[in-house]
Amino acid sequence: MKQWINAYPDEQDDFADFSNQWINEHSGTHVPDEIIDANWQSFYKNHVEPEINDQPLKIKRDWLMNFRQMAAVFVLGAILSMSLFMAYTWIKPDDITVQTIKVPNGAQSDITLPDGSKVRLNSGSTISYASNYNDEVREVKLLGEAFFVVEKNPQKPFVVNTKALDVKAYGTEFIVTAYGDEPVVEATLLEGVISVQSKNEISANSKEIYLKPNQRMIYTLPKEGINVNASEGNGKYLLYKNIDSKGITAWLNNELYLKNEPLTNLVKRLERKYNVLIQLNDESMKELKFSGLLKDQTIEQVLLALKLTSSIDYKIKNREVWLFKKQ
Repeated sequence: MKQWINAYPDEQDDFADFSNQWINEHSGTHVPDEIIDANWQSFYKNHVEPEINDQPLKIKRDWLMNFRQMAAVFVLGAILSMSLFMAYTWIKPDDITVQTIKVPNGAQSDITLPDGSKVRLNSGSTISYASNYNDEVREVKLLGEAFFVVEKNPQKPFVVNTKALDVKAYGTEFIVTAYGDEPVVEATLLEGVISVQSKNEISANSKEIYLKPNQRMIYTLPKEGINVNASEGNGKYLLYKNIDSKGITAWLNNELYLKNEPLTNLVKRLERKYNVLIQLNDESMKELKFSGLLKDQTIEQVLLALKLTSSIDYKIKNREVWLFKKQ
């Protein structure tokens, strides 16, 4: 084929048009022999025959057969090349997308992950996962609080990434709390087995800490503050055994369980639950502590209860609340 092209440079453009037509019309499909014959006869009659009329018939036939075979190989090669390119384009990493579910303050949301695992997101929480979730590792990222019911699959680990801890589940029910404005990450196991590991310790190849049912792990970040990165230093683990999970799971029933809750923590929980903004007008109130169970109360009812049981008074306008000491 190359010899013929080199021997007849004036026909190179026509041969290129012939080749491009084949690629455009038959790329990705089987090319029947009759189509090859028809296209070849047209090309041969217009471009090849005038050039070789003076040669012996046998040479023309041999050349014709060889050129047909080479043309078919050329078209097949072009088809295969295009198919490989399309396959590469389909699976390239750039096509991986991220699904994000964000729940505003004052709401909760139930979602089902692609593998059938169930998640309930608490107020002010965000969860995300990539489109290749469930390919090898079932991995989600959590900012906030979520209750997980994980489908068992030993071949595909389930991992919850938080700002400070990675929580690995082995077919189980558990709660992870990791809000961005709090200096702790908590993992509470209700059923099955989970392990926890801080991000800086993962890089150091440390062992995972395994939890049993009714155990709770609280990891305090190295430095208090907002959105602190645990890799800046070693945090502190506290493991609680034989816990009473009622208070931890109360939010699943839209309840708020308080046990010696500092006012600063209570304010954050009320802001998320009721979608309000609360300001303290007196710093000395921060150390006040509260206990009780809030269920089905409005924010006005909660504030009235605080006023009746403590030295706190309040003002509320739309979704803004001001807390101050009674005069």
